[in-house]
Amino acid sequence: MGYPKVVIIGSDSPTLPETHIRWLLNCTSDVALGPTLDGGYYGIGCNKVRHGMFENVRWSTENALRDTTSAIERCGMSYEIGPEWFDVDTPEDLHRYRAD
Repeated sequence: MGYPKVVIIGSDSPTLPETHIRWLLNCTSDVALGPTLDGGYYGIGCNKVRHGMFENVRWSTENALRDTTSAIERCGMSYEIGPEWFDVDTPEDLHRYRAD
């Protein structure tokens, strides 16, 4: 049967506000993406999934979000981009995390 919605949140955004998580949970598009400052995303919420929705995504690059939205479009699915946040990938990100 499956589940009506699946949400995955990255563990490298430890200070992610609850409002951002709620946005992912409440988005009604096929796919909800929570963008990070570096071109990736901290979370994804799916009301629908399709084969190919992650094809040709250049993971761990500044292109990950853009590649994912392109793949979602090729699958004929709708998506929304939510509020931006940061993730911890670099020493600079770690300094921001500690300041947050």
